[in-house]
Amino acid sequence: MNLHINFLRIAISSLFAIFFLGIVPLSFGLVGSTSFTVSEGNSSYPTYYIASAPLSKLSVFSGSVASTDNSNARLTFAVDSNESGANDYPFEGVSAFVPNVQMPVCRVSVSSGSVDTNASVVWLDEGGSVGFDTNKPGFNSSYPPEIMLYDAENNTSAEVNATINSAGKLTGLTVVNQGEGYTSTPKVLIVAGPHFVKITEPSSEYNGMVFLIKDNNQTALDLDLSRLGTNDSQNVSHYFPDGTQVEVIPATTLGTLIGVDHQSSPYPTNWTAGLPNVADWIYLWDVDFGGYVPYFFLG
Repeated sequence: MNLHINFLRIAISSLFAIFFLGIVPLSFGLVGSTSFTVSEGNSSYPTYYIASAPLSKLSVFSGSVASTDNSNARLTFAVDSNESGANDYPFEGVSAFVPNVQMPVCRVSVSSGSVDTNASVVWLDEGGSVGFDTNKPGFNSSYPPEIMLYDAENNTSAEVNATINSAGKLTGLTVVNQGEGYTSTPKVLIVAGPHFVKITEPSSEYNGMVFLIKDNNQTALDLDLSRLGTNDSQNVSHYFPDGTQVEVIPATTLGTLIGVDHQSSPYPTNWTAGLPNVADWIYLWDVDFGGYVPYFFLG
């Protein structure tokens, strides 16, 4: 068979991947715009495709920078008020954008056009076992991440909140508004995990530049400046003068790159884990190493 690759959420335009040994087709809901097919191969005669990964088109926040803090590489945003007069913060979750925060998979179902209250959570660690590691970053139980429902048609959007325990584990979803008029089942997006700030200010010479977020609170984002060049300014105010228009967009993981769904397995639909001589391989270009780094599905 041929291997069909879809990019779901992609982070930086300089990322390249080689896909070896096409085995089975993949498909899933797209936020991005790139897909291609790799013909079947084997360990003796592998087939491959070199692809450039575009930026994600999904934005979880759009607004302007209110102020900057160079000593902490921090961007601060204004707080608005909602219809009831309460504060409407730019970001719901505190430390939601820590790149290695533990992310489960959440699902909802629809009955009679409304979202059911029995939303589910699936936990899988890096080895594919069900579980949550208390030694790794979790969510802030007092300020859980925002939950968004998307990719459903003809609906009045339902509202869902995350339930976080004292260890930082997302244990469930609370459906506070079931919505109406759903003709398909929406997907669940946790606004958390690795994200970038993208400069979208038309007048900025840095328009299109992206910075990895390393932490956040409800009004501010702390940026990782380690990818800047030796002669580049280390002051965030240099790139983000007050009033700069920005977007916050999801960054790429291997799972989002190849479409892992976590329905019941840590692998993409119909893929099988195995030893290197039988598994599909993905090579990602490493700008520091100056070469391709291989990954494959090991059981």
